[in-house]
Amino acid sequence: MRIWLNDIELTASNPMDHPLTKHGELKTIMLPSENGAKILIQTHIIPSEPEMREFYKDRPQEGRDAERRMAANLNKNESQGIYFYRLDRLIKWGGWNGIYESIDPHVRLLRVSLFFNRDVEDFLNVDISKQMVDLPPSLGGQVKDFLKPATAEARRRYAGDKAPKKTKTLRRTTESTPNAYSDANRTPIRFEVGQRSDSKRTVFRLKSDSRPD
Repeated sequence: MRIWLNDIELTASNPMDHPLTKHGELKTIMLPSENGAKILIQTHIIPSEPEMREFYKDRPQEGRDAERRMAANLNKNESQGIYFYRLDRLIKWGGWNGIYESIDPHVRLLRVSLFFNRDVEDFLNVDISKQMVDLPPSLGGQVKDFLKPATAEARRRYAGDKAPKKTKTLRRTTESTPNAYSDANRTPIRFEVGQRSDSKRTVFRLKSDSRPD
């Protein structure tokens, strides 16, 4: 489907649809009901800010538009969490619905798609407006266990985003105290090695080019 508004084609906003997003496997969770009701759940770890800048380094405006679409009209911290799809239509997103106590910036890259049909609405306490969804504690525990590997991976990807940049270590050099022999304007000094005939010991003589031999 393609939609135009005032002769401008609209671009779909998919919070997980990016070439750099790491998608997990789609998992089925059976619910305690007689009709075989189930939900489908999948994890997505979106790219970090440095990865986005590198990917769009020659197209900065396109990169900003992509980040805005992935944010789903929320800020970067609030957009983490569970995205509820009823009949493949997104009805609620952002936040963890009690799975985690609060928004954690270290897992801000993690998104979770949760798909369900009409037969699960009562179990998820979906209201008549189809905008409110609630995870019962029994299901929240299963979802939390399922998210543990993805949560760890999201933290690692975020940590890579914030890792300090490597810098070259410069070797410190110490200049010697200026003296008569280090002055470039003075006469250069050289050493000569010679033998004394009487003691047959090696001796050193200090010679200056400005003095006669």
